Amino acid sequence: MDNILTVDLSKTRDLALLAGKLVFKKEAEVELLKLLELQTRINEYVEMVKDLILESGETIAPNFKGVIGEKIRCIARQYGGKYTYAREIEPLVLEYLDEVNYLKVNSEKVDKYFKDKGELPEGIIIKDREKKLSITLTNETEKTED
Repeated sequence: MDNILTVDLSKTRDLALLAGKLVFKKEAEVELLKLLELQTRINEYVEMVKDLILESGETIAPNFKGVIGEKIRCIARQYGGKYTYAREIEPLVLEYLDEVNYLKVNSEKVDKYFKDKGELPEGIIIKDREKKLSITLTNETEKTED
């Protein structure tokens, strides 16, 4: 019976509400863990379904592009660069290569300047970044002392 996944949405909502109290109640960790386990299982099943749809589609048509339903679009895409090159013969393919250079702010240097001077270097601006909470499962061997 372990292969059957039943989701009671009202219970899942209750779990979410209880887990949201983690800041105030240590017991809420158990409820949050249940939600994360459910999420993991559902994500695994969604990935399995994606693989099955792609496999079935490629059986019908080797250049399968996807399926569009009334409410769901399943689009097959290839990620990453389309081509690469043999580095050992780079001079022979230079006309097909683009050199890409970019600059980025060195946060450590800016932090040191700010610490020393109490202000940001001219032209450096603090980005408006969205704050989000990440949740990870701790390793069982990593026990923290109370």
